[in-house]
Amino acid sequence: MFKKIVYPFMCVLLLVVGILCIQYEKDAPALQKIMPVQAIDLNLNCGASYLIEEKTGKVLYAQNETERLKPASMTKMMGLLLICEQIDQKKISLDDIVTISASAAAMGGSQVFLEVNEQMSVHDLLKSVCISSANDAMYALGEFVATTNDRFVELMNQKAKELNLENTHFVNVTGFDDDNHYTCAKDMAIIAQNLLQYPDLILPYTSMYDGYIRENSEQPFWLVNTNKLIRFYEGMDGLKTGYTSQSGFCLTATAKRNNVRLISVIMKADTSANRNEMTKTLLDYGFSKLEAKTLYQANDKVATIEIKKAKQPKVDVYTPQDIQVILDKEKENVNIKQQIQLKDSLKAPLKKDSVIGQLVVTVDEDVYTFDLIIKEDIDLLTYKEIFGDFLKSILA
Repeated sequence: MFKKIVYPFMCVLLLVVGILCIQYEKDAPALQKIMPVQAIDLNLNCGASYLIEEKTGKVLYAQNETERLKPASMTKMMGLLLICEQIDQKKISLDDIVTISASAAAMGGSQVFLEVNEQMSVHDLLKSVCISSANDAMYALGEFVATTNDRFVELMNQKAKELNLENTHFVNVTGFDDDNHYTCAKDMAIIAQNLLQYPDLILPYTSMYDGYIRENSEQPFWLVNTNKLIRFYEGMDGLKTGYTSQSGFCLTATAKRNNVRLISVIMKADTSANRNEMTKTLLDYGFSKLEAKTLYQANDKVATIEIKKAKQPKVDVYTPQDIQVILDKEKENVNIKQQIQLKDSLKAPLKKDSVIGQLVVTVDEDVYTFDLIIKEDIDLLTYKEIFGDFLKSILA
């Protein structure tokens, strides 16, 4: 009789313990909000300009942002994005050695004068591209990743399609002028935003004002950043300049102040000095409008959740990083919504520091996503423990 009663309940119990609560929502205090791009004229005398906040892509200023223009060496940002992805995926490393081809060594324009069969690390080639905009170094990196330069250009265009860059098409890796080689200010900002997904990899290079390659040789080569604002504008740490006679003076820049990071694009300016001044005007405007609000500091407890089949009935979840949202300084009173979304496959056992889901924070139309972790091992209930808990519930 006991078995006839218990076994059906055990079957039901085993079905129930497989159900996982996947959402947790709570109200947050009223904070400020970012409003859509305002109709303001900054009187920028250039072919196109664009300013966004990096985390959300919020547009703060736009002028001819979708007009197709020649990007010159800003082209190299797409190549750098592909290189960073390769390194992140561990397909190549900074220590890998590249043998320079005759084609790479023959590149004109800005260069570090690579020689045929010279061997140089990916690290030094990246440094050459990011600091000195070296065409030969970019060409060599493209060949190293994709075997041929033409294939690397194909990968650049595939990535442009993946990012929905409707006004971008590449013919070469360097940015040499070609009627079929074009982009727009908006697309450049999107490429920069994706490149900044690898801040620890790219920013140490783009933030260098100068440096050396071939340091241990008889002919060390001095590199000086083509982006002079790295030295003279507070918070600037990238990204890429460009110039040809047809493109004019271009700059995709990024700067960070008080936890607010902006991306600006200037295309087809008449002089480098005017390009730099317009870049500063854009960034000054953005920083005057925005501020960062910290909701949680790194290692703060965010919530307590239940994980079925776990020995611990309640589990605290934490954020491994500061959780911040970007707000308009002039706006007031908006409700920020927070929602915890746990992984669909989440179940015990789990290891300490495992990512168990994300905290999704919504501010107006802006959406932020942050990883959440646990700080203890979560053990799986044994069948004996499940049965014991079941009996306790029956007797109770």
